[in-house]
Amino acid sequence: MSAGPECTVTFPIENGMFGVDSLAKRLNVLASDGQIGDWHPGRWIDWGHTAIQISFDSVEDATLAEQLLCEVAIPKTGRNLKENERE
Repeated sequence: MSAGPECTVTFPIENGMFGVDSLAKRLNVLASDGQIGDWHPGRWIDWGHTAIQISFDSVEDATLAEQLLCEVAIPKTGRNLKENERE
């Protein structure tokens, strides 16, 4: 099954490739608690590995994961994903 763009969320990542483990753990907790279904890692948005695209099986899962995880501030800058998208 191929998820459409509405099922894909771009998550900020602290510490590049080494920081994606933290996001994966948070997504796995949501999945194991039954709050979201399966999630699928996608592409990095840049060579600096500052954010990664994650696809979900439904729009509802994508929306919930975005609400719960994207509002978390990025520690080094104190900004969240929404602020980064405006730049």
